[in-house]
Amino acid sequence: IYTLSLHDASSDLDKVKSMIEDLVAKLQQEQSEATDRKAWCDSEMSKTKAARDDKDAKIEVSSTRIEKAEATSAKLAEAVNKLQRELAAMDAGQAEATKLRQTEHANFVVAAKDYSEGQQACAGAITVLRNYYESGDTSLMQSEGSGDAAHSIIGLLEVAESDFSRMEADIRAAESASQASYDKQTQETKVTRAAKTAEMKAKQNEMKQLNSESGNYKQDRQGVQKELDAVLQYQDKLAPECEVKAPSYEETAARRKRELEGLQNALEILAGKALAFARRTVSFGWSATSACESSSCGGPCNRHLATPRAHSKRAAAPGLT
Repeated sequence: IYTLSLHDASSDLDKVKSMIEDLVAKLQQEQSEATDRKAWCDSEMSKTKAARDDKDAKIEVSSTRIEKAEATSAKLAEAVNKLQRELAAMDAGQAEATKLRQTEHANFVVAAKDYSEGQQACAGAITVLRNYYESGDTSLMQSEGSGDAAHSIIGLLEVAESDFSRMEADIRAAESASQASYDKQTQETKVTRAAKTAEMKAKQNEMKQLNSESGNYKQDRQGVQKELDAVLQYQDKLAPECEVKAPSYEETAARRKRELEGLQNALEILAGKALAFARRTVSFGWSATSACESSSCGGPCNRHLATPRAHSKRAAAPGLT
């Protein structure tokens, strides 16, 4: 009986121990899994944050470069428009100057011709009058009047001839000055126009280069943006799995209740089996004592009498029932 009691008690204790060990192992497994999960989440979240920061920085750099290139290109475009307006004004001014020069030259040709012809007419009249009055025919001089009148007429014609000659000289001088001024203006306009045209072409080439760079920056930014979108998508997917969510009161209470119930069941089993084991041990001890007493007195060892005595002793023991 003692051996069976020990065996039963040992078996029950092993069951309880197994239950507790299973509970502890389960909790340790959960803790290990939670630790591994947290380490993985921390690593993934750190990598994702680093990738997101890197993509954000690259996008910021590309955006800054795009803004700078577009701002510079806009300034160049304004400068090119200004140069185009200046060239257009120069062309218009040159065309107006050319038209005016042509008109002046046409007037000069007409006036010079008139003055030359007037001068020639006066010279011819003077020659005729001189030949007429200085031919030596005194009767002609007497019939026509005194010689003073003839000389007065010739004098007037000479003055007129001189005036025509002077005016022709003046107009030719004015024509020469106007032509020189026009030529100088045309040359200056030509030089200025060439310089502004070269400047405009240089700015246009720079604009073209900046626009090309801006386009490349935009393509780079678009590619990085796609990568950032993928990182953010992964982060959104990762967040629900790795976010530390505080359990609700009901969840916490239910889990504690289950754990307490498991431990209380284990304690109850331990307490009950320990009490039963103690009872069996006491009963077996008293029976063995009685048998030993009979044997020491020289009488036979009656196994049938040991059991009633043991029951009576057990019944008499307070606190065990």
